[in-house]
Amino acid sequence: MTKEEQEGKDLAFAKSKGNCLACHAIAGGNLAGNIGPALIAMKIRYPNKEDLFKVVWDPREKFGRGVIMPPFGDHKILTKEEIEKIVDYLYTL
Repeated sequence: MTKEEQEGKDLAFAKSKGNCLACHAIAGGNLAGNIGPALIAMKIRYPNKEDLFKVVWDPREKFGRGVIMPPFGDHKILTKEEIEKIVDYLYTL
């Protein structure tokens, strides 16, 4: 795992940042949630990395206004650089 991928994993697992495990099952994560889909086969599900970035930035664009996932970038929960690192990590899954 590259430095950026590890930093992305740390952000994704951090309760104070991405907190992806609150809703998603991720390999190696403890107490994973089951509200959102399991984060597996991400390269296959999102062949264009930019599309995955956009979903993390603001999932409402793809899934509509009623989506539960917060718009991490649009609401300034995560920076552009942090989301890029998370996407790098998600691409390893």
